[in-house]
Amino acid sequence: MKSPKRKEKDAHVLFIDIVGFSLRGMGEQQIIIENLIKIVKNVLKRYNLVVKKDSDPALLPTGDGMALVFQTDDQAPLKCAWFLAKSLKRYNKKAKKEEKLQEQFQIRMGIHSGKVRRVRGLKPINFAGPALNVAQRVMSCGGPGHILASLGYWNRLRGLPYESLFKDEEDYFVKGGMEPVYNLHGLIPFNDSRQISAGKSEKPEKIFFVNKTSIPKQYRDRSSLAFFHYQLLNSLKP
Repeated sequence: MKSPKRKEKDAHVLFIDIVGFSLRGMGEQQIIIENLIKIVKNVLKRYNLVVKKDSDPALLPTGDGMALVFQTDDQAPLKCAWFLAKSLKRYNKKAKKEEKLQEQFQIRMGIHSGKVRRVRGLKPINFAGPALNVAQRVMSCGGPGHILASLGYWNRLRGLPYESLFKDEEDYFVKGGMEPVYNLHGLIPFNDSRQISAGKSEKPEKIFFVNKTSIPKQYRDRSSLAFFHYQLLNSLKP
């Protein structure tokens, strides 16, 4: 008997990775994970990013971080990333002041909008699907402090006030030439008219850079860039 096909739905994924987590001792890892969970939950509650009745967002542990699956608000992952970066900065400053250097840590984040499906029989609510995979790939291109986003997420926020945060839209590609990756950094407005800075302006070292001036004319439109990048990578193989 064939198992019933799970219905896919649109979602917005924020993938969070603790940089250098595997190099920490077991005791440090436990403390860091617990503190990350506390920081994330506090950010979600403090900045009204939770829709309780739908368990939105769903928090999925990944071993060395977590993924947040937002099912309604497409701006929530970006806001969460910004407030999380701010809160982590405050946390690390306090840990340094208290001489708890082993409890300090850095994160990198990736955002993507796409399809997910609910995994039944697991509590709390769990999800799987291509949106999680892409968000992880995008995140893996960054280093400490980077907030990266996919073309799929850019299309969601195109024309909104946050559009100016998306930098270098045609310069970066996920390894394999799948789609452009945006480096998010800058200021976003807060409720009381303050502005919060987050992200990292330095180019992620793990992303293959394509100089558009060196691209043959027939490949310069966006629809052909990924194909050109694929050809270029293949030409570099030994």
